[in-house]
Amino acid sequence: MSARRILQAVLRKGARLAEPGEFTLRAFLNGRIDLVQAEAVLDVIRARSDRAAAAAMEQLEGSLSNSFNDIYNSLLSVNTELEALLDFSEDDFSPTLIPETVKKFESIRKQVCSLLNTWEEGHLLREGALAVISGKPNVGKSTLLNALLGTNRAIVSPTPGTTRDIIEETMILDGIPIRLVDTAGLRVTKCDIESEGVARARKCMQQADLHLYLVDISQPLDEEDKNNILQLDPKRSILILNKSDKGMRLLLVDIKHFTSITTCLIQENNLPAIRQAIITKLGSISGVQSHAVISERHKQILLSVNTGLCEAITMLQSQREDMIVPCISIIRTVLESLGQITGKVYYEELLNSIFSRFCIGK
Repeated sequence: MSARRILQAVLRKGARLAEPGEFTLRAFLNGRIDLVQAEAVLDVIRARSDRAAAAAMEQLEGSLSNSFNDIYNSLLSVNTELEALLDFSEDDFSPTLIPETVKKFESIRKQVCSLLNTWEEGHLLREGALAVISGKPNVGKSTLLNALLGTNRAIVSPTPGTTRDIIEETMILDGIPIRLVDTAGLRVTKCDIESEGVARARKCMQQADLHLYLVDISQPLDEEDKNNILQLDPKRSILILNKSDKGMRLLLVDIKHFTSITTCLIQENNLPAIRQAIITKLGSISGVQSHAVISERHKQILLSVNTGLCEAITMLQSQREDMIVPCISIIRTVLESLGQITGKVYYEELLNSIFSRFCIGK
């Protein structure tokens, strides 16, 4: 209450509340940090795990900025050399100049692709991995959710179709935020509400970073289960073979390419193995190492940079001198795009889109 009264008194005397991200914006405009470091401030604030915070701090310290600046400076240097070719006479023009320039562009493109490969890791650290639990009704999906969370979050019942909507909770495993989603049982039903739940389940399955598909190992595998399993990506899926306490039947489908764990979830059997499989699978998907990684904004710009470099390389590989001028034009556009990542090039809409996501002040 006292703090609020003091604030109101200060405002009455002519002060104003800071805009979202205003202090970080001022630091950028005054040249103390670049845009990549400014975005890292928000990442530090929003970090949901130690790994995410460590990656954000490395970005704030300039690690990612240095990588972008290296690419920018290398490309600027090569483009300067390319523009100098325009001053060469036909007699002075060396046939090796263009091939050498192509090699330099290809080397820069490899650096761009290397940074693009960190996006998946950045996505998992910033947004959290979407791990979707799916399967037919009454196979133990809600039991798995509760077991992994260590709390009775979802209603568990022997009645099929109990879960009719998606249930999402967040947990941290080995420093990786995981958005764990329980879904409605996959089956054809005449109930409109349950049908909507199944539709939402299938939509979540399409968006999943990791898929936990449950099978009742005590029952024969029907065609729907077989089809669902065959549609899964083994690299992003774990088969949970549940209800082993009731006896085990052979799965009449090839699962040797899948990570599979046999369990009795009601007894929390093999739960540590399931957790470890999730960690291992997410690690193989992203290669999470807790180093500075690119964001969605960086990714989209780098994709356009990669496209531009490919076009420029193709033009020069034609060995036509008349392609040098349009190639230079493309590289200038690429340089402008790269400049938007760190803030060498910026405009009001770009700054608004970045700093409007900040909380008041900061």
